[in-house]
Amino acid sequence: MANYDWRALEPYFIDGQTNYFGHRHASVQYIINDIVNDSRQFGRQDWTVYWNTFEHENEGEMAYDSVNAYVVIEEPGVRTHRALERLTIGYSGDPNAVHGITIHSLTLKVLR
Repeated sequence: MANYDWRALEPYFIDGQTNYFGHRHASVQYIINDIVNDSRQFGRQDWTVYWNTFEHENEGEMAYDSVNAYVVIEEPGVRTHRALERLTIGYSGDPNAVHGITIHSLTLKVLR
């Protein structure tokens, strides 16, 4: 995500079955367009991940992994954004998926 590499993420999504940062039932094309647009609007991202905040939870067939990160994102000609954030990925095992898992949700909460 820090490199705007939608090609690395695309195989993990099923069209219309992802909660993508609050956009429910996002199509894969919507996700790709959002990442491409962000890559045009924002510059380099610098993530400092606090691995000691990592949490893994299971809820039925779903698993959730969360971690805090301090993120600095340049918006050229505008400003530099700085925030402590919590990124959560919800996923399930899927033997039919390309990599064995399907991402069902990506959420981000700004902590400060």
